[in-house]
Amino acid sequence: ATAPRPPPRLTRDIAIRPTAHGHAEFRATDGHDVSLHWKRFGRKGAPTRVLFIMGLAASHNAWQAQVERLVAQGGCDVVVFDNRGTGASSTPPGGYTTDAMASDAARLMDHVQWRDAHIVGFSMGGMIAMKLAALHAPRVRSLCLISTHLGGF
Repeated sequence: ATAPRPPPRLTRDIAIRPTAHGHAEFRATDGHDVSLHWKRFGRKGAPTRVLFIMGLAASHNAWQAQVERLVAQGGCDVVVFDNRGTGASSTPPGGYTTDAMASDAARLMDHVQWRDAHIVGFSMGGMIAMKLAALHAPRVRSLCLISTHLGGF
């Protein structure tokens, strides 16, 4: 008998090399210590800055096709990250709110020294992106929402 095959990977690692990566560590607005794993691609200081926010339980690698396409076109500074409780980011205790996770994204923008950015959110990441736009409006140049809803906004 042959061994069963492992399930296929839904995402692969982003094929291009990041220009920077690390962990943004801070005390979050909900009082938890948070460490967000992030990667930057493209040209630091480029005029177009794009922050991708993924949905529930998916890592930053789920954005690989979009990151690779934007970087190939040039002129973009792109940051992807793992939300708290996902991937290589920390898992603080307690429940998480979209308000707190939106503030996490703003703190990450501080960490990479971005005043503002185009924000792209998928599913729960879209809910977080909407909260980011509501709570930190001057930091959001545009908002792209994919397969999301208002939730308990």
